[in-house]
Amino acid sequence: MTDPVLILSGQSIGAGFATNLAVSQAFPSSLTLDALLLETPFLSVRAILEILCPQKWLPYRHLWPFRWNHLDNWSNLEILACQIFSRGSRASSSPSGIILEAGRNELVPANHGAKPFDRCKAPGIPVRKSTVQGAYRNKASFRVEGKGAVASAVGAEVTRRFLGTSSKPGGA
Repeated sequence: MTDPVLILSGQSIGAGFATNLAVSQAFPSSLTLDALLLETPFLSVRAILEILCPQKWLPYRHLWPFRWNHLDNWSNLEILACQIFSRGSRASSSPSGIILEAGRNELVPANHGAKPFDRCKAPGIPVRKSTVQGAYRNKASFRVEGKGAVASAVGAEVTRRFLGTSSKPGGA
């Protein structure tokens, strides 16, 4: 019997929880992570605080070190790449990255999706990125294009797992 397909998914701040779990020591070694689906991700809590509170005199932007959980997608993707390659895994057997962006994201800048995409591509982690034009931050996966991108990515992982085909994403 084939193991189930495991895809960790998170939207906005939830993307930080998904990447935290992917690199966590608590992640069971008996499970194989097939993909990370990050919808409208941000780089880190620190980066978001700097965007939301740009005034240097406003203390909120300086409070990020005191949070109990930093939700840092940027660092977590680097850790994930190191974990994959320290185990001697090939890129084809590493988890895929799937980034879904909202074209009219009113909170998270576009580079918060582009930088994680580049972070995955550099060490050879298979990753795909889709942008849903005209969608606001919380609506990317509700639009037809977003649903199609998610369905395609999930379908590719299921196909790869159950049929043994290499349908890992190769680009944007």
